[in-house]
Amino acid sequence: MLGLQALDWAILIVYICIVAYLGLFLGARKTRSLGDFFIAGGSWGKLPAFLFNFSSALAGAEAVVVSAAAYRSGLSGIWLWWSQLLATPMYYLFSVVYKRARVFNMAEFFELRFGPGVATLYSVLGLLISVNFIGIFITGGGKVLSATTTLSVDSAVLICCTLVALYVATGGAMSSLLTDLFQGILCLVVLSFGLLPFLWKAAGGYEALAALPESTWSLQSVEIPWTYVIALLFSGAVGSVVAPNILTWIAIARDERTGTQCGWAHVWKRLITILFALYGILFAIYYPGLEDPELAWGTLMKSLLPAGVLGLLVASFAAALMSSVDTFATTTSGLMVDYLYRKRLFRDRSPRFYITHARIWGFIAVFLGYVTTRFLENIIQYIELGWSLISFISVPLYFGLVWRRANRQALWAGVTTGALLFLWLKVWLQASFEYTVFIPTLACALVTWLVSLRTPPEDETLLNRFYAILSTPVGQDEKLLEAGIQLPAMAGTEAIPPPAPDPEKIHALYRFYARDKIYGPSSAIELRREAGLQWFYRGFVSITLWCLGLIGAALAFSWWMQS
Repeated sequence: MLGLQALDWAILIVYICIVAYLGLFLGARKTRSLGDFFIAGGSWGKLPAFLFNFSSALAGAEAVVVSAAAYRSGLSGIWLWWSQLLATPMYYLFSVVYKRARVFNMAEFFELRFGPGVATLYSVLGLLISVNFIGIFITGGGKVLSATTTLSVDSAVLICCTLVALYVATGGAMSSLLTDLFQGILCLVVLSFGLLPFLWKAAGGYEALAALPESTWSLQSVEIPWTYVIALLFSGAVGSVVAPNILTWIAIARDERTGTQCGWAHVWKRLITILFALYGILFAIYYPGLEDPELAWGTLMKSLLPAGVLGLLVASFAAALMSSVDTFATTTSGLMVDYLYRKRLFRDRSPRFYITHARIWGFIAVFLGYVTTRFLENIIQYIELGWSLISFISVPLYFGLVWRRANRQALWAGVTTGALLFLWLKVWLQASFEYTVFIPTLACALVTWLVSLRTPPEDETLLNRFYAILSTPVGQDEKLLEAGIQLPAMAGTEAIPPPAPDPEKIHALYRFYARDKIYGPSSAIELRREAGLQWFYRGFVSITLWCLGLIGAALAFSWWMQS
């Protein structure tokens, strides 16, 4: 039935039942507050944090787009998802920042630094980014499921969207995390390695790989030249941390150290990406001439895999798709309801009102992503659009974290400049990806810097409050409460009336932390050297060396195969 045998269907039914139980029943039962819905309670340990981050990050679209590019252009196809390789240390670096912010979404983070107007702007931009990424995931997963069964791409996508929308609407991040603990294992083991032994044997193994032209092993190609690679690495390193899902990935952890699993989970994802490029090269050997290489996974799975194994692979791709879509749908719901509803449109309503509407928007977000598939034909178009947008949108984040002089007028001017240049280059001139990344981002940075110098800084209390929050370790919330600072993700404060802010205590708390500023307490550069974070600094060096080592190993392997 639908191209699958009875054993495959039995496996799929078991998979769906497990996901339905974890997402629809258990997730709903454990979701009692906005904190449960948006960050799954924010108290999970290292292993759950690792599995959640890995499964949420590995959407199946990476396997599809990297393998398709490698099918066409050889090893250089790896860069389409190694674009985020240098983003991996940045995820680690921001784990302390985002966990200490003690908020549910990135809009609230921007409000802490720049005020409500900027937060509203980010809510809108964040919604667009999240919906774009949902489109990436359902396009990739839909193509695999369509080629494996007799379903059309559209039908396969709709079935997966319906299931994930139901459990997101039921329990939000709590349902997402509980299902992803299970789906993460499927992604890590079955999706990554399940097809390899069958394909390796059918394609001829190492002898077939060694017989390929030298150009197959080059890390650049006509499709992916070095300029394109540099633009991908730049946009990933600079822009990824501003994507709205990153804060959710980190905020589910119980403390700063656990939050760094966001970085380490992505190291494993970069390793798995090497396999996806190898799959694409083997696909081209075994089954040359595919008109749409993005269909290679499904086509070859159906051709090579015995009953039962095929069902496991189909389930693993469904798991990859849904485990990423659920996180982005919850993030979209958070921006819409937890910020725009709760702070701007419908203030002072009951928690039940907000949770109800969060469920509705979680459901809607999935199908907004589905709608985008009607306008973009392949995953590369999604990647180029998303990576270009987050590159210039990220500029105010860095300015706001590091430099006290940065203000909301400069942010508006910089982002507006970047957006106009992006539209001019992308729509009017139809310029290449490299131009849409570098020109808007650099222009945004220049305008933000110049306008900040020419306009008054933000209110001193607002600034000191923001930097005091980010300097206060998780577990020392009483210091913030004494200064009249209460934040949404503070443990045990849901039922406590917000205290009145005390500007004098806020300034005193900031001055206490300012003693550790690298350039002196009175410097406008807000970089601190914190004695209690030595483990963090060592970890950042370690994860950076891991990522640079992967690039070095890829270059060495490329040279060896071509020699």
